[in-house]
Amino acid sequence: MPDLLTWLDGRMESALQITQDILPRLSASFSSAHIDTPDDLTIADNGLVFAGDRQELDHLWFEVFEREGGQVYHEFRVVRLLHLVAIPFNVRSEQGALAKMRTVLRGLYNAHVDLAYLVAGIYHPKRLGIVQCYGAVGRAPSLNLAVEQARHGSTSLEAALTAAYPQARLAPLDAEVAEWVNTSLLEMPYGVLAVGHPDPRENARSQASDLTPMLSGGKHNQQEMTLQQNELVMRGMAQIEEDFLLQVILTPVDMQDASRMLAGLAEYTSSWAAWQAGNRSFNLGTALPLMLSGAIARNAGTGFTQSETEGQADG
Repeated sequence: MPDLLTWLDGRMESALQITQDILPRLSASFSSAHIDTPDDLTIADNGLVFAGDRQELDHLWFEVFEREGGQVYHEFRVVRLLHLVAIPFNVRSEQGALAKMRTVLRGLYNAHVDLAYLVAGIYHPKRLGIVQCYGAVGRAPSLNLAVEQARHGSTSLEAALTAAYPQARLAPLDAEVAEWVNTSLLEMPYGVLAVGHPDPRENARSQASDLTPMLSGGKHNQQEMTLQQNELVMRGMAQIEEDFLLQVILTPVDMQDASRMLAGLAEYTSSWAAWQAGNRSFNLGTALPLMLSGAIARNAGTGFTQSETEGQADG
């Protein structure tokens, strides 16, 4: 027993010594670390266009220069937004609400419509609360053509949403909210960019805690997706009345490109998923060896070789 304690003390001292040697180097590395943000997009000009004498937003437009692969691309981008004014209570609790939205997205994907979803938490200078908007994006070398594309896409979006959710109310964005969105896009000092979007929950919220999916074990199922990350963040920001703007931009991607990206993403995230779930696993394919061994066993049991079996079959 004393030998074991002596050995453990020696191991602890060795680990502490290694830690003391590594920490200064890690601190020096972190202090000199920096993130290079690519300067590949420039907004040359932008503006808001209102619908005649009405204080309603018609569209936002941007003139951009994008640099990629040694080339410079110039185009206009126009966004038409629809304010989600009201959602009936029965629609919010409906089990098939997400399935209907998948149908809407599938139809707009087939129509090659670029979509935008904005959630704004507006508390300064005037307390307006959380505002949700759906929109369509037009992209073209000229401003007029981009406006026309955005209008067609907005019409398709409004028709699809109205058909899926007849009781939901959509309206043009008023001037006050439009000005706030435009100012936020230009002046908000902190921004976070994420590629991809987490799956929303597909089951109704029950008596279980929000932490239940993370604490429970067993089979991987849809319960793992019950955490509504965006909703929880918005509730927290609304509680402290902090202004925020969430933008989700959807662009149609060919199925072949999507398959390649999903395969790469699955390979990249498999290790992280294993760490989160607390387990490790691997797959080993044995179908072909078993088939071959089964064929050999059948031929050996009859007492004939493969060539003899084929000869009898021909006879």
